[in-house]
Amino acid sequence: MEGVQIGDSKVKLKGSLYGLQITHSQGKLGMNQASKELRGERWNMENEEMERTKGRIAYDDEERGMILELEEERKKKRADEVVCEKLHNERRRRG
Repeated sequence: MEGVQIGDSKVKLKGSLYGLQITHSQGKLGMNQASKELRGERWNMENEEMERTKGRIAYDDEERGMILELEEERKKKRADEVVCEKLHNERRRRG
């Protein structure tokens, strides 16, 4: 298979029964550098995706349901606090 460019490094990918074998032209030290560069590239792509979707947070259905439940609980708790506060103020006023 042809060499693949990852950052400044060039690696060779070879399929086998045991999965994907990666060899680097500069041996293990070069392989570690290529791995770091690959992680850096992935981090950059994730960062760019976050920038593109800024303000539009994507949740899966389960997370969305949990968030809605939490918001409802907060609203109920706040409503209870308001009612208690009003009762307390009314008692003080009469008291």
